[in-house]
Amino acid sequence: MRQFPLCAPVLALLLALPALAQTTPMNLSAALAKACAVQPLDGSLWAGGPAYKAEFRPDAVEFTPALGKLAPRNFPLSLSLAAVGRGEELQPVGTVAPEHAGLQVRYRHPLCELRYDATSAGLEQSMVFATLPAGSGDLRIRFALKTDLPLVATADRGLQFEVAGLGGVSIGTVTGIDANGERCTGAIACSGDAVELRLPAAFVQRAALPLLVDPLIGTTFAVTNSTFDYQAPDLCAAVPGVTLIFQQALAVFERQISATDRDIRAFYLRSDGTVTGSLLLVTSSTALDTAPAVGRAVSSQHFVVVYERGGFLLARSVPFVAGVPGTEVTVVATADTMGAPDLGSEITTTDNDVLCVYRNVTQDRIQAQQISCTTAGVLTAFAPVTLATATANSDFDRPRISRDGGTVGNYLIVYPRSPLFGGTQLQGIVVNRNLAVQATAALTTDSALDHDSPSVDGDGSDWVVAFDQEPALTTSDSDIRALPVGFSAQSGLLVVGTGIPVASTASLNETEPAVAYVGSTCLVGWRRQAAAGSLNTNIFCRTVDLFTCTVCEVSSVVASTADIERGLAVANVQGKAVLLWETSDPTTANGDIDGALFAPEDGAASSLGPRCGNGGFVRASCARVGNANFQVRLRSAQPAASAWLVLSTTAENVDCGPCSLRADPWSGVLFGAVATDAHGHAQQAVPIPFAAALENLPLVAQWIVGSTAGQCTVLNTDFSSSLALRLQ
Repeated sequence: MRQFPLCAPVLALLLALPALAQTTPMNLSAALAKACAVQPLDGSLWAGGPAYKAEFRPDAVEFTPALGKLAPRNFPLSLSLAAVGRGEELQPVGTVAPEHAGLQVRYRHPLCELRYDATSAGLEQSMVFATLPAGSGDLRIRFALKTDLPLVATADRGLQFEVAGLGGVSIGTVTGIDANGERCTGAIACSGDAVELRLPAAFVQRAALPLLVDPLIGTTFAVTNSTFDYQAPDLCAAVPGVTLIFQQALAVFERQISATDRDIRAFYLRSDGTVTGSLLLVTSSTALDTAPAVGRAVSSQHFVVVYERGGFLLARSVPFVAGVPGTEVTVVATADTMGAPDLGSEITTTDNDVLCVYRNVTQDRIQAQQISCTTAGVLTAFAPVTLATATANSDFDRPRISRDGGTVGNYLIVYPRSPLFGGTQLQGIVVNRNLAVQATAALTTDSALDHDSPSVDGDGSDWVVAFDQEPALTTSDSDIRALPVGFSAQSGLLVVGTGIPVASTASLNETEPAVAYVGSTCLVGWRRQAAAGSLNTNIFCRTVDLFTCTVCEVSSVVASTADIERGLAVANVQGKAVLLWETSDPTTANGDIDGALFAPEDGAASSLGPRCGNGGFVRASCARVGNANFQVRLRSAQPAASAWLVLSTTAENVDCGPCSLRADPWSGVLFGAVATDAHGHAQQAVPIPFAAALENLPLVAQWIVGSTAGQCTVLNTDFSSSLALRLQ
């Protein structure tokens, strides 16, 4: 066998020290504090900002302040333009349909044009008079008012309608501005069910037209109340590894309006972690819309968002490129209560579906459905498929599904099963893109331990399952463990590896892991107590080997503040991990969303070509300088066959029948034969020394697999897929 540059003395390997990857804060809370939107939704026109939502109807504008979890219900304020005039002469104003462009809504009445500009602070209301109403005297503009909010202030700061201890709605002072820029302060008054704006006659008489009258409608807060209640983030990349000019990912989250009203909102994220475009209103009902999950249908160029409402599951589409959410559809609506949805996405153009897995709470079942999406964003939910039904002596918790099925279209679904006695155990089900079950297995079996809060991701053949583990019947000192799980297409079996500790700090709870496959390794994130007994938690992450879960990089602190961080969501966006989480003040419990980018230093990998015959798939994980445990793997090839790894620094294109050998055995190395197992799996150890000269070294990896019926008939072999690597 020829000597290859990676075969170095063991002593050099022992000197290897892993380097920290780069973590970059995203400061999403600042972006959300400024985000607002105007868009059609469910046949109406809506606006939304950090602290409000508003519906524009032909007869009225209804402004609902987002007073947060302390408000027992919504407290909307409705204004309807009733009449305009001068002096004692008021002319009634009829209803007209609202129009919108960008963040501005217009009502084009014959007597004046009523405008609302959505801002982060509220609605900037203005009336534009191209001609003055008939008569003389003060200009008067009267609105009909409907609200349950008490009027508490009418001083020079305008009108304030508030519930004590919660907050409410303010209508600012009146300003008149003529065409020459001359300004005049007007007056505002409220009497019963009417609000009236006035400008003095002297200013109106000399004003150059058009004349604009301009107060602000905004949300007021009590000193002790929440200003932002954001929760439960999730995100999905449009197409991992493919650059889009406008957007890379969609982030979704809950916005708490009151104790009885939560909306689902969203925003687009670029690969550099910046927010792009306007805020998106996915829902704006008066119900509790919760637990949003987002996936993608690549061939349709749309995201799909699924959420809970009153025990039902509903969904909308959102375009990859800036647009508005599509029509809401019901995923499943029965007498049963559904909950905890999660979505698996299609990474190829083979299908236009997402897979929605969820828990049927009433029947205690794990169920799943395909949701198809057309290029116009029209969703259709297929019939439910029952994947597992709990027995009388067990109980299921929320299921999770891998983010996508890879090129082969297989997904791993993981869910906790709690027996009558003993600890919670994890179960695994592999399904294909049509929800046909491929394999099932128990992933954990130690009855003395609880295994909870699973998260899973992988490449469609191999997955990392992360979970928190603690002794059964206790609630302290949880650790994070990761478990490698592989599926053999040859044997049709799940291959469950050994759980590896990812985070196990003594006396500190480490919980709520989140997993994302980031190209060749898996990133595992989690939350950890800042100190024993403390409510304060921080966010950590590290990458692990896809096949063994051994640590690829040391832990990185993603977020370390005096707040409580939880609800972590992770996705691969352009080879970087984007992490989102809910952060809340431990004193006030005010909720916000924040995030960070994590750039793994774990070796870049990309496909160079497909497999040929039963040659299987080549895989490599943690291609790092100094990785003494680096291995190149063969998956799902011909069982019980001889296989030879070819590893080179340059790519060739040697054809043999329909097969193509991309790794060059003449400039690289042909390793000695190894035997594939009953699953068609094999691996070759290739220790990488700790040498700076090897950084950014390009490698091409491919397997030659012996077969009497091989498609490369000259050699009686098949070829695996080929892989391009770059050491980091």
